[in-house]
Amino acid sequence: MRITTDGSAAEGASGPAPAIDIRAEGVRSEGDVTHVDSLNGTAFVSDEAMTTAAAGEQVGGDSMLGGLIQVQQITSDPASGTLRVSISGLAEAVVTPRLTNGNLEMQPEQASIFGFTLPPELLGGTISMMDSALAELPEGVELTGVHVVDGGMTVDLAGTDVVLESTN
Repeated sequence: MRITTDGSAAEGASGPAPAIDIRAEGVRSEGDVTHVDSLNGTAFVSDEAMTTAAAGEQVGGDSMLGGLIQVQQITSDPASGTLRVSISGLAEAVVTPRLTNGNLEMQPEQASIFGFTLPPELLGGTISMMDSALAELPEGVELTGVHVVDGGMTVDLAGTDVVLESTN
């Protein structure tokens, strides 16, 4: 079975969603639960979807800048494999998405405010916030790769003995 979406928001949701292309085998339903023996595929998360997800999250208290910063725009840079994050129109961070033990992390590479370079640790809350916006996967599914591409980021997914529960 092949499952694809075009990145449009689901009914009742707002904003962009990942475009998904997944091949699943051994799919069977039992009431409100669907079991999948195995799946693999990709999810394309556009710059717009990442920006919307990050802007909707509250920046954590582990940042020295606390609640003063808000993500305004995320722009992919495939040539360098990084994402440029515009923060409150005053600062910019450059992060590299990577997988560590199956978890998506945004490694800070550089940060600047008003053109002056800052230690990337100052934006720790923003980086963690972006991680959490992309981290919720169904039971049995794991991330196997991440690539910065034109207009966003592609995440490779794989899973065995996946359990999907109805959200209705």
